[in-house]
Amino acid sequence: MVVYSVRQGLDVTEGKLDLISNIIRKMLKIDCAVLMGANIASDVAQEEFCEATVGTCVPQTCIHMHTYTYAYMHINCKKLEFYNIV
Repeated sequence: MVVYSVRQGLDVTEGKLDLISNIIRKMLKIDCAVLMGANIASDVAQEEFCEATVGTCVPQTCIHMHTYTYAYMHINCKKLEFYNIV
């Protein structure tokens, strides 16, 4: 199972950096992929054409991306070669 997050970025807690996706993964104890794109939330809500990329370390995630592709939204899937930045 993989959860998809539209929140990306870094968190600083007690002087340590961690990816938001790593925090989600640790809390939920499942893998987390991140959906990234400029103005993606507002464009999807208005059904305006947009494109996004999913960053994931789990190869199976890319297999299911066609499920989330619509006439007005295209998703690219990129497998990442690293898991933790810290």
